[in-house]
This record gives sequence, structure tokens and C-alpha cells, in this order.
Amino acid sequence: MAKLQHLSFNRFLLPFLLVAVGLVFTVYIGKDAVGDLIANQRSEASARATVLELQNLMTQALNAETGQRGYMITGSEHYLLPYETALRELPQALMTLERRFKDDAPQLARLRAFRQQQELKFAELAETIGVRRNQGFEAAQQLVRTDRGRDYMLRMRAEVDAMLQAENHRLNARIEDSGRSAEKGMRIIVLAALVNLGLLGLAFGVVRIDNLARQRASVKLEEARNLLRSVIDGSPALIFLKDTHGKFILVNKAFEEFTGRTAGAIIGKTSADLFAHDIAQLHLETDRQAMQGSQAVRFEESVVDARSGELRHFISAKVPLLGAGGKLTGVCGVSSDITSLKAAETEIRAINQVLEKRVEQRTSALQEANGHLEAFSYTVAHDLRAPLRGIQGFAEAIAEDYAPVLDDTGKDYLVRIEKAAMRMERLIEDLLSFARLARTDLGLAPVRLSDALDEALRMLAAPIRDTRAEIEIGENLPTVRANHAACVQVLQNLLSNALKFSLPREVPRIRIGSELREGRARLWVRDAGIGIDPRQSERIFRPFERLHGQEAFAGTGIGLAIVDKATRRMGGDCGVESEPGKGACFWIELPLHSREAQ
Repeated sequence: MAKLQHLSFNRFLLPFLLVAVGLVFTVYIGKDAVGDLIANQRSEASARATVLELQNLMTQALNAETGQRGYMITGSEHYLLPYETALRELPQALMTLERRFKDDAPQLARLRAFRQQQELKFAELAETIGVRRNQGFEAAQQLVRTDRGRDYMLRMRAEVDAMLQAENHRLNARIEDSGRSAEKGMRIIVLAALVNLGLLGLAFGVVRIDNLARQRASVKLEEARNLLRSVIDGSPALIFLKDTHGKFILVNKAFEEFTGRTAGAIIGKTSADLFAHDIAQLHLETDRQAMQGSQAVRFEESVVDARSGELRHFISAKVPLLGAGGKLTGVCGVSSDITSLKAAETEIRAINQVLEKRVEQRTSALQEANGHLEAFSYTVAHDLRAPLRGIQGFAEAIAEDYAPVLDDTGKDYLVRIEKAAMRMERLIEDLLSFARLARTDLGLAPVRLSDALDEALRMLAAPIRDTRAEIEIGENLPTVRANHAACVQVLQNLLSNALKFSLPREVPRIRIGSELREGRARLWVRDAGIGIDPRQSERIFRPFERLHGQEAFAGTGIGLAIVDKATRRMGGDCGVESEPGKGACFWIELPLHSREAQ
């Protein structure tokens, strides 16, 4: 029994020894090939991941653009979700690709070029969204029509296509290397099989394991096919595949429902069998363009819905289908229904036309009302001058002829009458000046601000001398496109204002300077006076708005209103920067003369 067991052991030992020797031999001769195969497969997997990440860049950019367009059309914030998601995820994707390309200078340069265009594109998207949010659809649409965003997107796509081409070339090389490694491995397997030919049991086990692996792979492949089919059928867009002869080889549920036919009745047919002649000709031409080109062909089409008879509008895209070795096998198309968007666009356009008409009507009515008001103000101010001169004349006559018989009270009344008449005269003059600004055509020409300032200082020579004001004027005041007389009046009013509102018992100190700002000149008059509450910075430029009583500071309340009216009529702007007790800096901005702007 012991001898039999010994023989049985020896009989089984030899095969196991042979198996061990065969395995050692197989490992010895196959380790290099297996190592190459593993390395190539890893490189292949890395290249495929890189391709997916590159494709994800354009997907994120398109998602951002889709969100921006949805927000532009609707004004609804939730349409910005794709844009915000892309804004978060794109930097991480770019960092991942930079790590992958760290040893590939050409790809890294393309990626950086893409990043530059992407930043410009996203800046354009953010600008468009901001304009849509703050100024409305029309303003945003004007921005989009500049085609800056389209140019950025085209350059982004070009960089991604170049990177994809390089990665696909690298991927194909890895696939070829994997194929060679696989062939080498197969030779090793054959050699190992010859070495272990007598070990049928082991061969059977290997075959059994291989069959199980194949079954699992087949199950996974079927699951992948089912998943792809579920995704295609679940899409509301019409999705289809055609062969090179224009015959349908696959359609999704949405396509079946739209045409009112089953997939069985569509497969093998052409567009000429399913649609009207003009639509079929359009499909034939776009199929040809897609199969001849390397990029997607996009177009709009209108087709009658077989279910309702309603005309539906689609935006369609077609790309070539490539098989093994890049051989053309057909075309893939996706058509998205944009009927509701078209209707919304038409409705928005109609609403905009109505709004524009209303704005024009209201603007015309407002201009007419302003014209009547200005004419009324001018007439009233003009007609008040005659009775005012009568009051002043009678007051002077009384002062000359009856002064000896007037007591102190009568003389005080007479002085008050004269002062009130003088204030009334200044008010009428300011009203007439303000009205003339609205009624007079201000011819614009090159105006040297230094000349206008000199003239204004000459007109204020008396109050400057009386107050002993210290005035510091900056050098190289620019030349602007304006009206000389209006500039003199504006500067005279600003200087008079600075002289008037100085601190009590202190000499007025005034600084005048200028600076250039993007094609405009800003001139400022800074004083060391009583200052202004920033909350009143807009109010003081309105007519008759006074922050102090007549007893504290004399005036009509129209001087700064004239400054505002004149600068705006000359295409400029004005304002003030101040705090109480810290002086004020009044400024005006006017367009630079073209030669100085250059």
C-alpha cells in the first residue's frame, strides 16, 4: 500500500513538477512581453483618459455658453447653473491636464493657449450676463453680436482639436504597441501550451477560466449596449445613425414618435422615403458635408410633426462615424426641438417693439413737456425784469429825494427793498441763463481749458481780491471738445461757489487741476471750505436746491444746476467729492479734443 501510494505520489509529482517548470519557463520568457503589454495598456488607458478630459473641456465650455444663452433669453437665474458648474470644474480639469502634459511641451503650450482663450471666453460670458442682468436683453444681444464669444470658442475648439489629434495619434501608437505586445504574449502562450501539452487537465482549466472571462465580458458588453440604448431612447432629441448610402441603421424613440413610424419601418429607409422632397434634399446635402469634413455640421430645419401636423423647428448637428482604422462608416445626427425657443424669441421681439414704441412716445411727450416748461421759465423770467427795474428805480428815487425825511426804520426798509430787488435780479439772470442752456444750440469746438479758466478768473477778479483768495492752478490743462462760453460760465460758477463757501474768518484756498480718463478730461476745483454731506451730493445740482439759508450764504440755488446742465449738453458729466468740514472737490468731465486723445 505504501509502495502504491509512493508510485501514485510520483505519478502526480512529475506533472506538478512539469507544470512548475513550465510556469517558471513561461514566466521567464514572458515577463518582458507582459511588462511591455502592461505598460502599453497603462499608457493607452492614460491616453484615453486624456482624450476624455480634453473632450470634457469643450463640454464644460459649451455648457457655460448654454447657460449664458438660456439666461439671456429668459432672464431666469436658474439657467446659469451650467455656467456656474463649468466655472467651478474647468480650473480643476485644466490642472489635471497640466499634470498630464508636464513632460509634453507642445501639448502644454496648446493647453495654455486654450486656457488663455477660455479665460477670455468666460470673461465675455460674465460680461454678457452682467449686461443682461443690469441693462436687459437688447444690450446683451448687441454684445453677443460682436462675435467675440464665437471667435474665442472657435480658437478654443481649434486648440482642443489639435490636442485631441496629438493624443489620438499617441493613443493609436499605444494601441499598435499593445497589439504587438499581445502578439508576443500569444506566442508565449502557444509556446507554454506546447510545453504543457500533456497537461490536459491544466489546459481544460485554462480554457474553462477563459470561457468564464468571455462570458463576463459578454455580459458587460450587453450591459453597456443596454445602457447606451437607454440613454439614446431617454433623450428628447431626435438621434439617428446612417450608413454611407444614407440609409438609417439606428433611431431612438423620439425619432420614432416624431415620424409616427416604428424603428423596423425606418431602418433601411432613406430621408427621401420619410420626409418631403426639400427636407430630404437638405438631409442629403448635410450628410455629404458631414462625411466629407472632420467637424460637426450644424443647421436649422423646419419639419411637420407627423403626430399633430404642426410645423416644428429643429437645430441639428451631424458628425461622421469612423470605424476601425478611421474608415468612414456613416453619419450620426442629433436634432433638438427649438420650436418653443423660436416662439419665445418672436414673442420677445414683439414685446420689445411695443416697449420701444412706448418709450419713443413717452420720450417725445417728456421732451415736449420739458420744452413747454423751459419756454415758460424763460418767458416768466424775462417778463419779471420790467417790474423789477421799476421797483429798483423807485427805491433809488426815494433814497435820493426823500432820504432826509425818512427815519431809521424807513431807511432800513428801503435797504431791504434794494437788497431783495438785487437778489431777485440775480435769480432772474440765473433763470435766463439756465433756460438759454436748454434753448440755445451749443456749437462744439476745440476749447483750451486754460483760456476758459483765465476768462472766468478775470470775471471774478473783484471777489477774489476782496476775499484775498489763494488760487493754485495746475500745469498743462488739456484741450476739450466743448463750447467756450459754456465752459467759462461753468468754471465761473464753480470758482464762485468755492469762494462763497469758505470757512469763516479764513482766506479761501482753491486748487485747480486736471487728469485724463479714457478719452475724457476731468478738471477739478478743490477748496478748503465747509464741505458737503455726501448724501446731498446729487441734490445740490438740482435747480433751487440750497443746503444753507440766505442769511448764511447768499445765492439763488441755480449756479450748480447750470454747471450740470451745461456739462451734460456738451456730452460731459459733473460731480462732487466732499465731507463736512473737510472742503469739497467739484469736478467736470468733457470729451478730449481728437488730437489730444490721440
